[in-house]
Order: sequence, then C-alpha cells, then structure tokens
Amino acid sequence: MKILIVLSFVQVLGAANTATAAWRTSAPEVLVCLDRIAQASTSTTYLAQSEASKLLARAAVQLAWVHGSRCQSGAAIQVHLTVQTPDNLMPGALAICQPAARHDIRVFYDRVQSIVSPAHEPHLLAYVLVHEIVHILEGEARHSPTGIMKAQWTPEDYAAIAAGKLTFAPEDIELVRNGMIDRQARLTASAQKPRTETVR
Repeated sequence: MKILIVLSFVQVLGAANTATAAWRTSAPEVLVCLDRIAQASTSTTYLAQSEASKLLARAAVQLAWVHGSRCQSGAAIQVHLTVQTPDNLMPGALAICQPAARHDIRVFYDRVQSIVSPAHEPHLLAYVLVHEIVHILEGEARHSPTGIMKAQWTPEDYAAIAAGKLTFAPEDIELVRNGMIDRQARLTASAQKPRTETVR
C-alpha cells in the first residue's frame, strides 16, 4: 500500500514538473525597462537585474531587460528609480505600482540605500523589483502571508533576502501563471486593433 502511494506521488510530481517545463518553454518573455540614475551604479543595477531574472525563473517567468527604443514598446514594464522620496509618501514602502491601471513601477531607491549596506543593495533591489513585477503580472495589488509577496518583510525575511533564500508562496506561482496568460491576451488584442487615420 505504501509503495503504491509513493509511486502515485512520484507520478503526480512528474506530471507537475512536465507541465511547469512546458509552461516555461512556451511562456512569452516579459520585457522590463529599468531607468538609469546616477545614484545607482551600473554594477548594482546589473547584479540586481541578474538576480531578479533568476528569482522569477523559479516561477517560470522569463525576463528580458531592454533599453533604448525597445523601452517604447507598449508591452514593456517601466521601472523608475527615484531619490529624495518625501517622508509622507507611503512611509515604509520601498516601491509602488498600480497593476490594474498601468505598467509603471516606481522604486524609492534612496530608501533601499538607507536600510542596507552597499554590498547588499543589489540583493534588496532585486527582491523589490521582483515583488513589484509580480504585482504587475498578477494584475492585482494582493499580498501573500509568506515569502517574496508579503506586504511587509520582517528582519528574518531581510536575512533571507541577503542570503538569496526568500522564495515565492505556492499560490503566487499559480497566480503569476494565470496573470501572464491574461496579460498576453490583452497585449495581443491591443496589437491587433485596427488603426485608422483621420484625413484632413
């Protein structure tokens, strides 16, 4: 009886892994355009982008960091790093976005810098980027009780971030997958809309 249960579990796990692998290979790339600012060194942003890509790959999301003219694509998520954040603007928040309204993310980079050492800036920036990108992909401003998508990270979470060990809650994997399907359908529909010209 135990052997049958184990075999059934292995079969289910194998089917789930196969489905995830199929999704990973068929899922479209998510374009992300990150603003450059003087206060954030190129090495910091490069390391943060690389780590963010690896973190989201765990959710079968392929990020493509774009620059220049590709940032003008309507499909690109726009990330703005800002400094001199007013104290009364969402106190305690490290970033904001409006998933239902647009694809813009604003990271309060001065706050990121203020709570970690320069050596840990790339790690924290990566997790902040991932948190907000997932909001965009899920299409809603919900939070999970644990993991990357918590509303507020605890000291233990920050320690896990520094070690690269803070992960997604299982529900976020599914929500991201469903959200990306909906998002791709909207982008495709938008691209297929007929364009008309007004003749004067």
